[in-house]
Amino acid sequence: MGGTLGTWLAFGALMVMAAQLDQQRRDNALLINQQRQDSAETRRLAEVSYLESSIFTNLEILKVRLLSFDSVVNAPLSELILAIYRSGDLTQARVEELKEGLSARKESLVTWVNLSAKLTRLREEDQKRYVDQLLLVSITVDHELCVALDYIVKLTTGVSFEAHFNKKERERSG
Repeated sequence: MGGTLGTWLAFGALMVMAAQLDQQRRDNALLINQQRQDSAETRRLAEVSYLESSIFTNLEILKVRLLSFDSVVNAPLSELILAIYRSGDLTQARVEELKEGLSARKESLVTWVNLSAKLTRLREEDQKRYVDQLLLVSITVDHELCVALDYIVKLTTGVSFEAHFNKKERERSG
């Protein structure tokens, strides 16, 4: 009887160890999956933080350039862009004239395109923070100037980028 009982006890112990090994394997799989999710979330948050920082930097550069005085037109660049936008006089000849005139200020136009690209990317990553940054840009630059920049920059550069500030303008320039 002792030999039979010992065999059953050994078999029972083996079954318990197999169950524990299986449970440990499932726990490890869950832990690895959680670590991957945490790592992906950490990467996403780092990307969002980078985008916000880049938007802020581009915004500061743009603000300085828009407020810089243009001695040719005797006004800041922001006033020139708004005047062009408000005039509505955007015939093909006028657009060519604008392209030539604004080519001296291409850094400002490129900065606006970069800012727009960062906003698009941020919207894909985090909608709430995108809205926060959109509001920051709109307040810092002025909403009407943002709309004008979306329209004028797209019109004069031919660069395809997303207009973030006015649906009507997106349809008008798209």
